[in-house]
Amino acid sequence: MGADKITNHMSSEFDRGFIFEATEVDVDQYEYLNTRLSGKLDGCYKQLVADCNPDSKGHHLWQRYESGAMTRINSRHEDNPRWFNQATGEWTPEGVAYIASLDRLTGFRKARLRYGLWVGAEGMIFEEWDQAVHVIKRRDLPSD
Repeated sequence: MGADKITNHMSSEFDRGFIFEATEVDVDQYEYLNTRLSGKLDGCYKQLVADCNPDSKGHHLWQRYESGAMTRINSRHEDNPRWFNQATGEWTPEGVAYIASLDRLTGFRKARLRYGLWVGAEGMIFEEWDQAVHVIKRRDLPSD
C-alpha cells in the first residue's frame, strides 16, 4: 500500500505495519498510519516498524526516538552475515567490496551510510565538512 495519499487508508485496520525507508515518510503519514493499528488479533500487539537509513537529528523519527515515543533498534553493517562473518570476525568478500564503496563517500553521506550517524546536511556549503577534521582548538593555533 502506498502512502502518497495516506487519508485513503483511514478506514483500514492493521495489527502490524512496516515502513521501508521510513525517512521518506513525513510526520503526517507516519501518524496517520500509526492510528490504523488496531491490535485485534488474539495475542497480538500493535506495532509499526520504521526501517530506515539515518537522516538528520531534526527528522521526526529521530525526534520521536529522543522523546521516548519510539524504541530504536540500531544495526550495523557487521550485523549482516552477507557482509560480516561473526564466527571469524572478518568481512566477507562481498562485505569488503561494499564497505570500500561506502568508504569512498564524503561528508554527511559517509557519516550516515557508512557509520550510521544521524547528522544534518541542511544549509551546508561544504558537504565534505567534518568538524573533527576541520576545527582546531584555539590552543593549537599558531601564536604569530
